[in-house]
Amino acid sequence: KLLLLEHGLSDRNWLQMYQHWRAEAQAKPLGCCWTREPQQLMQKAGIHILSARRHLLGMFHEVVAEPQSGESS
Repeated sequence: KLLLLEHGLSDRNWLQMYQHWRAEAQAKPLGCCWTREPQQLMQKAGIHILSARRHLLGMFHEVVAEPQSGESS
């Protein structure tokens, strides 16, 4: 089982606009990209999401997941 708490793109449009506007300035000094979609990245990596919730204006993603069926852990 995988437990993830990650910051990412908000689910609020007004905050998404701010995140995209400040993305480069945020990423350079801190080395993080807050416009990523953690759940999409997990699915592309073959990780099955069991549950997902958002916190703090939709920017923090809390995900419980597991490897896709047929894959070893």
